[in-house]
Amino acid sequence: MFILYLLILANTEASSSCVKQDCECKDFISNGCENPLSTSEVHADSIPTCLTNCKIFSSINLCEFALFQEPTQIHENCLAIGDEDVDIFLNTCQNHGQPLYDSEGNELMEDCDLCENCKNCKPCGVPLSHQVGVDCTKWNTTDYIASFPDVETHIDCANTCRNSDIGASFMVYEHKERTCYCYDNGYRHCATQLIPVGFNQTL
Repeated sequence: MFILYLLILANTEASSSCVKQDCECKDFISNGCENPLSTSEVHADSIPTCLTNCKIFSSINLCEFALFQEPTQIHENCLAIGDEDVDIFLNTCQNHGQPLYDSEGNELMEDCDLCENCKNCKPCGVPLSHQVGVDCTKWNTTDYIASFPDVETHIDCANTCRNSDIGASFMVYEHKERTCYCYDNGYRHCATQLIPVGFNQTL
């Protein structure tokens, strides 16, 4: 089962309106993804530094997105990926998770055309322009509000959790088991951050 690791940060900014990691585009997550071939592997002390390296390689068509790990985990922690589109890479992942609403109650989807019964859907980017957590885990396997078997896609999972009127704010979909889990939080730990070359930090 896709386990989401509960991570409550003691130094969460008081000004943040999204304290449960479940109401921003950057709260989209994936797990169990294939390892893509990299065109560059360097050390970077931050996401902006890693993104700069990706943009340099992008100028010669060798970086579509970067994969960043914290410097304490591995020395060459910034990978430039140039021979694979973001959506193709994410489609290799075994599990997907996403927030259902933003902090103002507007629905969130990557493609709002696929949002069922939505009144004011906010797109999170097609093409992708926000960061995505990769290799993400959630702590407790039993803290979901509801689960639904035989759900066809992660898009169907998002619509199911949102339309079930159970107070869900986050969902996780397991592709192999075709099981949808609805949560009231997105607390997690992600070992890696995917940063598209067109990263928009405001999303």
